[in-house]
This record gives sequence, structure tokens and C-alpha cells, in this order.
Amino acid sequence: IDIPEFKEASDKYKEVRKLPLGWDVSAMVLRREGARMVAKLELDHPAVLARFQRLLDLTHRKVYTRDRAGQPVPERLQLLTVAAVTNDDLWAGYMTRREAIRQEIEADPGDFELHEVDTTAKSTGDESLDAAGESAASITASLADDFATPLMSSVNEVFLFHGTSAAAAEKIKTHDFRINLAGSNAGTLYGRGLYLAENASKSDEYTTPLKDG
Repeated sequence: IDIPEFKEASDKYKEVRKLPLGWDVSAMVLRREGARMVAKLELDHPAVLARFQRLLDLTHRKVYTRDRAGQPVPERLQLLTVAAVTNDDLWAGYMTRREAIRQEIEADPGDFELHEVDTTAKSTGDESLDAAGESAASITASLADDFATPLMSSVNEVFLFHGTSAAAAEKIKTHDFRINLAGSNAGTLYGRGLYLAENASKSDEYTTPLKDG
């Protein structure tokens, strides 16, 4: 929308809502779903796709678990598409909760433990894989740069994978996760909650193939 007043209003809205600098508010307005400011943008730059494929490769573990339900563990996961989702309500809620957790830990740090995960690892232990490109730590750090704020290690903030169906992913994009639906796909081994993984191969166990393949 090439209207000076709209750009001014968009910039002000971004400032008040503390949205990431790279978010396109005009796209969120034009593509909003009802009253929700949501935009889903397909990313097709070869360098971007290559980095996400690299992250899949770095976090792939050929380990069989019962949730595979008899299906073989794939040798490799191949990236098909990448989409960036911007949702101002979910972002505001996330940032508020992150700050609350930071304050809780700061007030009582006694039980806090720093956890290292594969999505932020500097090495996989596989020399040939590590030598083939940048580390997971480098990739996820650059993803955090897109939000104009580094990952907050003091609250164990990391990027993780979540496996689900395409239909469920669309609903999560607009309405957030629903705890009441936790386990509807593969059970709740550790109780109701959000199940995320540091390995792409683990989250892959909970995906559902599209009808068209």
C-alpha cells in the first residue's frame, strides 16, 4: 500500500506492538484472517532454502522409536518449501511470557539449568557433515537476527521442530497451539502439553503425508 499515512501508521503499530523489524505490516493487513493480523509468506530464495535443508541434515538422527509405528527411519529429510508466518497476537503473547519467565528465573535462579540442544550445536560430532557447511548454531543465530533479537539463553530459548499435519499447522499459524488437542495424533507420554523436538527426524514421526504426496 503506497500511501504515506499508511506507512506511518504501520511503523507506529510495529513500534507499539514491538514487532520484529523485518515484519511487513502491510502484508499482515492485506492478508489478515478475520480480525487477526496474520501473514504467511513463501520464501523461495535458494540460499534460504539451502540453509533450512542444512538444518534438517544437521539435526537428523537415524534412530527408530515406537512412534514410527513400524515405518522405517528415512535416510534423509528433503526440504520442499519454507514459509514465514507473522502473527502479531501470538508474537505479543510469546514476548510477554518470555519476559515473565526471565523475571522468575532472575528472582530465583537456584533450580535453573542451561540445556544444550542440537538446533544450537556448533558440532554434530560427524566430521564430514560438519565440514560440509555452517553449523546449526550459526543457522539458528541468523534466524534469531531476523527477529532483531538474539535467542535468550538465560531462559533456554531455542528453535525447535514440531511435527503435525498440514491442516493442523494452518490452524496453529492463526490460532496458536491448543493444549486440549495434545496427544490426539500420537498420545501424551509425558502428559498434556506442547511436544517439540531438537531433531527434525523425531518431529517427522508425527507428520501426515499430503494426499498428493
